[in-house]
Amino acid sequence: MLGYIEQLNKVKINETEIEPFLPVLNDSLKDLTREEVIRLFATMELNQFLHYYRNSLDINPMNERGGGRSRERDDDSR
Repeated sequence: MLGYIEQLNKVKINETEIEPFLPVLNDSLKDLTREEVIRLFATMELNQFLHYYRNSLDINPMNERGGGRSRERDDDSR
């Protein structure tokens, strides 16, 4: 998601191209706060990420009990 934010910050706005769409966009978003718009865009991006990886295999090593991490390794790292 942070990569998406980096891309967003690098977008060059072409005022001539976007201007005709602004009234409709502004009207569509008029009932949302700035924070709500940010949350909605972030949620959309996160949902796409989760959907893409939903059926992926777990790449974490399995321990004897079937969990993703070994308790011994966690204890050793303290």
